[in-house]
Order: sequence, then structure tokens, then C-alpha cells
Amino acid sequence: MTYVGKPAENWTHTAGPDDFYFECDPREQAVVITLPSNAASQGAVYVFKNILAGFGTQITPATDDWIDDAQNTAVTMSSNGESVMLIAGPGRWRSIAHNSGNA
Repeated sequence: MTYVGKPAENWTHTAGPDDFYFECDPREQAVVITLPSNAASQGAVYVFKNILAGFGTQITPATDDWIDDAQNTAVTMSSNGESVMLIAGPGRWRSIAHNSGNA
């Protein structure tokens, strides 16, 4: 598990091959997580969850990469319990699930 936010006081993180699940704590400032390049990550799966509300969490693609149908556009989580699952698919990151609250 990778913890990003207040307790660890790391507000930015670049996802790597050893990452899978991210608990994001944006209570004091926004959390920003950058995905690795899609081309170098085929089949990688990342799960992100906001564990508190606050300034929000942004999941950003690497430069010139896509998430679903948007190039260079971040996925944003703003609610407590909100979660997103992404997989590196052919040509772009694909969102598999995006839940708005604790489920």
C-alpha cells in the first residue's frame, strides 16, 4: 500500500511497478499522483481511494498519455471514500470503476 497525504507528508507521488493500492489523504492540501507511461505499464492495475475529504486527489497521466478518452487530463476525486481503479490498456489508461463514496 502506498499512503499519500498528511501522515506521510508526501503530497505528490509517481506510481511505480511495486504500487497497487493508494490511500489518499488530502485534508491539508491536494494529493497529486502521476501515472507511469501507458506504453511501459501494459496490464498494470492501480486502485486509488480518498480516505478523507479535503482538497481532493488528482490522478494525472504521463505527458501525452490518455485516461479513457481524454489526453493529458486528470481524474479527480473529491469525496471521502471516493475510489478509482485504472488499468493500462492498449493505447491508454482505462477506468474500470469510479465510485463516489464508501461502498
